[in-house]
Amino acid sequence: MKTQPKPFTIIILIVAIAAITIISHSDARETTINHIYDNYVEHMDDTSTVYEPSVETNALRLNNINMHVMKDFLYRFKGVSNEKWFAIDGGFIAKFTTGNIASSVTYKMNGEWLYTINNYDKTMMPEEISILVKQAYNSYDIVHINEIEVPSQDDPIFLVYIQSKTKIKILRIYNGEMEILHDYIRG
Repeated sequence: MKTQPKPFTIIILIVAIAAITIISHSDARETTINHIYDNYVEHMDDTSTVYEPSVETNALRLNNINMHVMKDFLYRFKGVSNEKWFAIDGGFIAKFTTGNIASSVTYKMNGEWLYTINNYDKTMMPEEISILVKQAYNSYDIVHINEIEVPSQDDPIFLVYIQSKTKIKILRIYNGEMEILHDYIRG
């Protein structure tokens, strides 16, 4: 009997698809696109994978992580000491929290940084993003934000989850432009 994907897994899949659609198709970025897609889609129905936040059995010891990965991580995330590392096909993921922000950062085996996803609520949202959303959807409540950082992109990609009494929308905002990724009717 096949189990239904968990809501967390579905959100991660949506984030991955959004990142894929924003990144252009140069050779360097194509590897990132394939990595995001392969890792999230491959484990979508498997609730025992490292993508479940409650699963700690797959955590790695620091001496099992490539030194180039650790060097980059320590450079990018100074002061983070609560990270948990996980092995994935072709690389590593570190998950950690800083204040009210939950983050995950993904690397290739050789230490190349692929992307970082920061998750937070509307109180942490950048003001310019908040204004943009509120102007277009003033009758909606902002529920959640995913901020995605990828190589060779100056600005992060924002996925903003909003809801009204009858609808739920997922918006993608990049470089001041906003589009609806998904539009659901609440049941």
